[in-house]
Amino acid sequence: MSLQDRRRVLGPADAQPLRLDSPLKLHDSKNGWFVQQSVDKTVPGSCYVELNSNVKILATVSGPKPPKSANSTFLPTAVVQSHVRLFPYSETSNTNTDTIRVPGPMDMDALQLADLLDTALPPSIRLELYPKSYIYVNIDVILAGQQAPVALQISGAAAAASITAASLALLDAGIELLDISCDTQLHEIVIAYMASLDDITAMN
Repeated sequence: MSLQDRRRVLGPADAQPLRLDSPLKLHDSKNGWFVQQSVDKTVPGSCYVELNSNVKILATVSGPKPPKSANSTFLPTAVVQSHVRLFPYSETSNTNTDTIRVPGPMDMDALQLADLLDTALPPSIRLELYPKSYIYVNIDVILAGQQAPVALQISGAAAAASITAASLALLDAGIELLDISCDTQLHEIVIAYMASLDDITAMN
C-alpha cells in the first residue's frame, strides 16, 4: 500500500515554486478608513468617516417622518431626501481666500453628490416598511481631499466615503436595510455595491 496521503490532491512531482518578476508592493498600512457611529446624539443616526486623513465626512439621518404638508400626495413607500453641505475649507488644505467656499444653498458639486446619494441609498432600504414618510440624509463634507479639483474629489473619494457614511448612519438610526451600501473608487469611477445581494446600486 502506498504511503501517499490519498486525502490530498498533490501537484506534479516536477512542479516549481511561483516566482515573481518583481516583489509585491504592499499598501502603506498607515492609510485607511476610520469609522465611528453615533457621534451626534441629537439625531437618530449618525456616522463619521475619515479616509486617509484627507477626506472627512459626517452623515446624519432623521426619520422616518411624515410629509410636512397634510395635502401631499400619498406615498406608498418612504422617500429618501439627501442634503449635502460643503464646509468652507473642504476644498483645500490651506486658508487661501481664493478657494474658500461661501456657505449657502447647495451648489453644483453638492447637488451632484446629493443626486448620487438619492440613487445609491434607496435600493438598500426596505422602503415599503415606511409608507407615507420621508427619510432625511444630511452629509457634511468637512474635508474633500487635497491638491485636486473639488469636482474630482466629490466624484471620487469623498463621494465614496459619503455613501458609506450615509448607509452606516441609516443603520445607526434603526432603519431596516436589505444590505449596507459600500462604496469604492476606481480612478474617477465611484461604485456603490451591496455585497450580500451582489447588486450595484449606483455608478458615477
